[in-house]
Amino acid sequence: MKLSLYKFIKINVKGENMKYLSILFSLLALTFYSSCGSDSTGNNGGIGPGGGGTGSVTFTMQGQANGANYSFYFQPSVDVKVSRIIANLPAQPYSDTITNTNTAYVFSKDTAYTWYEYQGISTGQAWNFVFTGNIVSSGSAYTSTANFSVP
Repeated sequence: MKLSLYKFIKINVKGENMKYLSILFSLLALTFYSSCGSDSTGNNGGIGPGGGGTGSVTFTMQGQANGANYSFYFQPSVDVKVSRIIANLPAQPYSDTITNTNTAYVFSKDTAYTWYEYQGISTGQAWNFVFTGNIVSSGSAYTSTANFSVP
């Protein structure tokens, strides 16, 4: 049995309709093109502060080697609850999603936090981290991106 999409989808675009379809595709292409940009904010790396972030909450990133292991640390600009962190190493490409099982925990703006250690981290690697959660004071949802370059 052969299925033909033609029997299910009939598109008849002529004259005036073609003009509207062309305008629609142009607007979609323009929207896509304008949304493709870099949101990097610069990196300091090392044990000191790393790149900040973007959004209503920013995160200061730090890193520290411990033998063959490497720990990333983050510090929010305001008290937040974190539901998820995505650690990306675009050059590899490598991505690690860390889901917080205790979403009621408050991450203080006065403390740097880490999760588990990584191996195989090299000098010069440019990482980015996407934090998702809620701001404690307002309950507002946020998504914030922070960048970090391993010194």
